[in-house]
Amino acid sequence: MTIELGQLLNPDTDSFTVVGSAGPDTEYTLPNGVGAFWIQSRTGTDIRMAFKSGRIASGDYVTIAGSILQSFQPIRVASGAVLYLRSSAGGTDVLEIVTWQR
Repeated sequence: MTIELGQLLNPDTDSFTVVGSAGPDTEYTLPNGVGAFWIQSRTGTDIRMAFKSGRIASGDYVTIAGSILQSFQPIRVASGAVLYLRSSAGGTDVLEIVTWQR
């Protein structure tokens, strides 16, 4: 699966989500059947992302640079998979997440 920047979202299966206040312990559950997602900081700050609880505090995370729209595609995730997120802006950032179904 390849998703181009100009590809339209299908409102019946795809979603655009705004996750506010990406401070400590911000969690986002990916919708079932997600095949790809994009994530970025609206304010341009770095984002730490982990796939298990407690990993951000222990240093086991991925850093997404604030100036980057990060794409994860294609992916296979378990039903109810959770992203654990923290912004370098503390609790003042807004994260934008776009998901596509398989």
